[in-house]
Amino acid sequence: MHHPEFRMLVAARPAGLKTLAGAIVLLLCPPASAQEQAAATAPITLPPLTVSTLPVEATAGRTGTKADIPLIETPQSISVVTREQLEDRAATTVGQALRYTPGVVAEWRGLSSGKYDHIVVRGSAGYTVDAYWDGLKIPGMGSIGGASPDPYFLERVEVLRGPASVLYGQGATNGLVHLVSKLPASAAARELRLTAGSFGYGQLALDFTGPVDGNGRLFYRLVGVGLDTDSPVDRVHERRIGIAPSLTWRPDAATSLTLSGNYQHDPDLGYYDTRPVIGTALPNPLGQVPENFFAGEPGVDASDRSHRALGYAFEHRFGENWSFRQNLRQVAADYDWQVVAFQSLRPDNRTANRYYSRIVRSGTGLQLDNQLQGRITGMGITHTVLIGLDHQREDFDNITYAGSADPIDIFAPVYGGAVNIPAQPRGNARQKSRQNGFYLQDQIRHNRLALLLSARRDHTANRSYNRPAAQLSEASDQASTWRAGAVYLFDNGFAPYLSHAESFQPVSGFDAAGRPFQPARGKQLELGTRWQSVSGNTLFSLAVFRLDEDNLSMPDHNNPGFSIQLGAVGTRGVELEGNFSPFANLHLQVSYSHLDSEIQYGSAQELGNSRPNVPENSASLWADYAFPGVLNGFEAGLGLRYVGASPANTANSFSAPSYTLADLALHYDLGRANEGWRGAQLDLNVKNLLDEDYVGSCGGASVAGGYCWAGYPRTLSATLSYHW
Repeated sequence: MHHPEFRMLVAARPAGLKTLAGAIVLLLCPPASAQEQAAATAPITLPPLTVSTLPVEATAGRTGTKADIPLIETPQSISVVTREQLEDRAATTVGQALRYTPGVVAEWRGLSSGKYDHIVVRGSAGYTVDAYWDGLKIPGMGSIGGASPDPYFLERVEVLRGPASVLYGQGATNGLVHLVSKLPASAAARELRLTAGSFGYGQLALDFTGPVDGNGRLFYRLVGVGLDTDSPVDRVHERRIGIAPSLTWRPDAATSLTLSGNYQHDPDLGYYDTRPVIGTALPNPLGQVPENFFAGEPGVDASDRSHRALGYAFEHRFGENWSFRQNLRQVAADYDWQVVAFQSLRPDNRTANRYYSRIVRSGTGLQLDNQLQGRITGMGITHTVLIGLDHQREDFDNITYAGSADPIDIFAPVYGGAVNIPAQPRGNARQKSRQNGFYLQDQIRHNRLALLLSARRDHTANRSYNRPAAQLSEASDQASTWRAGAVYLFDNGFAPYLSHAESFQPVSGFDAAGRPFQPARGKQLELGTRWQSVSGNTLFSLAVFRLDEDNLSMPDHNNPGFSIQLGAVGTRGVELEGNFSPFANLHLQVSYSHLDSEIQYGSAQELGNSRPNVPENSASLWADYAFPGVLNGFEAGLGLRYVGASPANTANSFSAPSYTLADLALHYDLGRANEGWRGAQLDLNVKNLLDEDYVGSCGGASVAGGYCWAGYPRTLSATLSYHW
C-alpha cells in the first residue's frame, strides 16, 4: 500500500523495473521535461520493497503495443493491478483481482466465478473476454476447460479495453485480460505464506527467487501453492496444487532466455451451479433459497482439471536500436465435470427440477509469437517499428452427456434420488483451430505528438469432426484489421488521445437450427485523456467510446446447450479511473463506468434492448491509510463497490438487482513490534464485510424458468507471511 513513484515508472523503458504498489496508473503520466524524455530511453532501478511483496524484476507492460513504448503514449485504455494490490485485497481468483477495475464485471457468475475466470469487459458478449498469459493466448478448450491460474503465480494483471486483434489476432471487440507471471529476479528473495479463513479455507504458498551462479548470468524462480477449502454451499469442496518454476539465462548484456513451466491440478473445482430466480433475485413467499443449498447429488457430483505448460521467452538486441523477441508456449489440459444441477422451479415455489450433465475435454495448444522491433530517427521524427509473425493452434476433444434427475426440495433437501446417467454421449467431437497472422506497427513521435499506426492480416481455419454422425465441418476465414491513434503530451501533465481499432473473431459451431455461425467483427472509436498533477500524486484517466459489433454469439435460452448470434450491438460508454492522495498517508483509488448497449438488429422482442448481464452503471472506491506515530506499521484498506442492475436476457424481461459491497483489509508489519520478527507480516481481510445477500447475474427466457448466480457471502481470511 505504498504510494507509487509515478513519473519514474512511466518514463522508464520495460527493462529492469521493480514492482511498486500503485503501478495501476503507469499509463497516466507523460514526461514533463527534457530530462524525463531522456530518461525514457534508459533503464531505472527502483529500490526493493521490504513490505508485502518480494523485490521482483518486471517489465512495464507491452500489452497495448507489444513494443518498448511507454503506456502513456498508448491511445487505448489500459489498467494494471499490481502484485501488492493482489495481496492487499487477498485475491484468490483473477476475477477478484479485477473487482476495482473500471469497465470490468469481474464476477458476473457470483459464487461460481471461482471455477472459471468469466470476466466481462465493456459488455463483452458470451462467457468472457480472451485471456493472455505472458503475451500468449490461453487456449479456451471451447470456453471451459482451459487454465484458470492461481493469482499467486502472477506478478500483475493487465486489462486492455477495446479491440486488440491488430496485435493478437482473432479476438473479441471489447478487450483482453493479460496475466503476467512472476519471473526470476537478480536479487535473492524468499517468501512463505500461510492463510486460513472462512469455510475451512487453508492455503500454503512459497516464492523463492535469485541468482544461481556468482557471475550474474543465471537466475531462478520457484513459486508453489496448495489450497484446500470447503464452501458456503453444503457438500462442495475445492482443492488445488500448483508449481511454477522458471530459469533465466543472460549470457551477455544483449541476450536473455527465460524457460518457464507451470503445473496446476484442481481435483475439486468448488461450486458451480445456479439458483431459482424466485427466492434469489425475487422474493419467494416461502422464504429465500438457503445460502448453503446444494442442488446436486453426493456421489455423483465430481470435477477435476489439470493444466500443464512449458515455454520460453527469448530476446536479443542488435546494437542500440534493434531487437528480436520470440515467445513460445506449449500447453496441455484435461477437464472432467459431472454434476446434477438446478434446472427450474415448480409452481409450488419449493420443488426444483434438476438435470444431469457431464463435460469431458482434453487437448493441447501451441502459441508462437515473433517480433522484430526497431527505432529509426531522422528530421526530428522517431519511428518505433514493430514487425510480427505469430501462430496459434488448438486441438481438443469435446464429449458431453445429458440426462435427467429427480427433483429436490430446496428448503428440506433429501438426497439419493434417481439420476439418469446416459451410457452414450450427446456430443462427441474433435475440434481443431489454426491461426497465422502477420502484423506491422509504427509509432511516429515528433516532439510531444505520438501517432500509432497498426495493421494485420489473419488466416484462420477451424475444423470439427462429429464422431457419432461421422460428419466433418470445416471453415476458413481471412481478415484484415487496423488501428490508428494519436496522443499529445502536454507540459502540464495532460495526455489526450483519439483512436480507432477493429476486431475479428471466427465463431465455430452451429445454432439450434443447424446454421453455421458467421465470423464476429467489431470496431471502436475512443476519445480519452490522462492527467497527472505536477506533484505526481494525483492521476486520472477519462475515456468515452463507441463499440459496434456484428454477429455476436450468446447462450440460447430457448435451446439450452446452443448459442445464437445477434445481428448487431452498439455500446456507448464512459470510464473514469483515478489515483490520488488528498493528504499524507492516505491513498485513494476510484473508478466509474457507464455502459449503454443496444441490440440494433434482431427479433422484434430484442430490437432496441440492452445486452444481457451488463450493468449500465458501476463504481468503486478503495482507500489505503498507513498509520503514523506510535501506530507505525499498521495499514488499513477499505473498499466499496457498486454494480448496477443487469438484464437477464435479450428480451430484457427481468433483471438481476443492483448491489453494493464493502471490503476491509488490515495489515501489520510484525518487525515494528520486535526486531527479531523483521520480515514477518500479518494480514486480515474481510470480503463482503456487511454480509450482503446479492446476485451476480441472472439468465433464462422467463422468471419461472430462469436462474441466478448467487453472490459470495462474507468471508474472512488471515495470512501470516515471512520474507527474507
